[in-house]
Amino acid sequence: MKEKLWKYWEDYPYSGLIELNRNKLGYISPHNVGYGLFRHAVKHILNTVPKDLRVNALEVFINKDIDKVNKWYKDSKEKEWGKRYGKKNKIDNNRSYYLVGWSDLPVKERSTFTYK
Repeated sequence: MKEKLWKYWEDYPYSGLIELNRNKLGYISPHNVGYGLFRHAVKHILNTVPKDLRVNALEVFINKDIDKVNKWYKDSKEKEWGKRYGKKNKIDNNRSYYLVGWSDLPVKERSTFTYK
């Protein structure tokens, strides 16, 4: 099953960045990669993987607990940062400075992951 799904995950431009920043259990959450990148990754899976394989892809590449993924995805749409951060879910302001591998990406190729 994972072999079928791997091609969809490899098409995601930030899959390498996420692989470097997984937690010790091997999953990602908005707490370790930021809400913007988390939402971007889930959105990529929802838009590219066929409907019958989406749940399996989320369990394999994002988090085993689908209820948490749904909750965090919903939170990522509504999340606003405090006074320090002027924009919603902008990875450059809240998480990028400590993501492993973020500084290795060329500046012009980095997305800001800003959502409205």
